[in-house]
Amino acid sequence: MNWIQILSGPAIGAVIGYCTNYIAVKMLFRPLKPIKIGNYTLPFTPGIIPKGKDRLARALGKAVGEELLTKKDMEDALLADEMKQMVRDSVAVGIEEDQKTIGQHIEGWMTPEKAKEWNVRMVDLVSEKIVNGLQKMGIGELIAREGGRIIKEKTEGTFLSMMINDNLIQSIVTPVGEEAEKYLEVHGTEKIKPIVEKEICHLEENRIEAVLEGVGTDAKQIGSLAENVYEEIVRKKGQDIIGKIHVAEIVEQKVQQMDVLDLEKLLLSIMKKELNAIVNLGAVIGFVIGCVNLLF
Repeated sequence: MNWIQILSGPAIGAVIGYCTNYIAVKMLFRPLKPIKIGNYTLPFTPGIIPKGKDRLARALGKAVGEELLTKKDMEDALLADEMKQMVRDSVAVGIEEDQKTIGQHIEGWMTPEKAKEWNVRMVDLVSEKIVNGLQKMGIGELIAREGGRIIKEKTEGTFLSMMINDNLIQSIVTPVGEEAEKYLEVHGTEKIKPIVEKEICHLEENRIEAVLEGVGTDAKQIGSLAENVYEEIVRKKGQDIIGKIHVAEIVEQKVQQMDVLDLEKLLLSIMKKELNAIVNLGAVIGFVIGCVNLLF
């Protein structure tokens, strides 16, 4: 027996093992559609993955949604330092680079009619709050008290100080205070409205950054505030929000919507090396079996 005869058995076994595993791997994806002869469908058509695409989609969705990407994982990702820094920096940079005025932003958020309605409501609300604040301060009593003090200071050490006492002063300033309160109640809003409207218009002509500087803060501080608000929302409502993102269903739908060829490319991009190893392993096993046959 020469070497060709000796090696032919293992070589044939290697070829058979290679071809068998190669065909088996190909049958995972091919044929793409069932092959029919009359009313009879050939077995193993379509391929295993095209035939079980829906089942594969459900399995992948369940694996990703329940095992690989849990609610806790997503919450941890949202609260990662990199994510919080991105929120902080995005808000701060957005304010610093924003060249629009507040009025332009309002125009972008609302229709002109809504913007006008919003402006009227703001003027009314602010004016009403100012009037209410003055009334709660007891503006009439304040005028009477401060008016009496000023009269006493002005007349102290003069000839009038001998003629004016506290009772006389109060009889003068108290009615003034009472009239001031009545006037404020009746005409306060209409007198304050034009001033408030002018100030709101002036405010709308400024950029957000300028307004922030006017109240003693800046974009970085607002960015830090946004980060704190973001973190609090995620911690308190993160689980509820994430629960409404049905990861398993999204993955399942995406896989179901994929074309079979695209799904094949995706799986091969992940498993190509392993599938080639299986094919090569078939050749090795066939060769080993051929060698074992030589012993008998």
